[in-house]
Amino acid sequence: MISCTKIGQEEIGLLSEWMAGESAREFLACDVQMSLAGQFRWIGERRGDPFTTHWIVRRDNTPIGVLAIVDINLENKRCGWSYYVHDPADDTDELSALLERSIYHHVFMELGFNKVTFTAFTENHCAVGRRSENGCVQEGVLVDHVLLGGKYYDVSLQCMTAKMWRRACPDGNCEFIKLR
Repeated sequence: MISCTKIGQEEIGLLSEWMAGESAREFLACDVQMSLAGQFRWIGERRGDPFTTHWIVRRDNTPIGVLAIVDINLENKRCGWSYYVHDPADDTDELSALLERSIYHHVFMELGFNKVTFTAFTENHCAVGRRSENGCVQEGVLVDHVLLGGKYYDVSLQCMTAKMWRRACPDGNCEFIKLR
């Protein structure tokens, strides 16, 4: 069973370990370097958010990844989303689609936002293809958008709107995880 729960202080060490690992580098658009004090400061800042923005993804109570709402723009009711699954063997099409539907349900039905964006390196054909298969529209490619390890990378920008989601999942009858 998959569940998503708000990140707590007890997960800080695990997140640090994951983000410092080799497998995370191909998915992250920055080099993650944060002291333990910085990590606790970050989790403390999340307490002031008007709603939860980061969740630990668990399979049968075992942490396997992170799901997040990012780049929140309350004025225009839009945000981005991202996820990271630590073990590539756990990052299946089924899990990816379930997390995506869960974010859309949460953002559109519970938060009342109008648009969600997703970015991925254009070289990450799997992520870009998954979003397209699930109804996202390609908005463009941000050329030389990220400098990582001395190399520039292009980034694909895709989106889903509330109207598009209502067409894709009429009456909210799609399987999703309640984000808590």
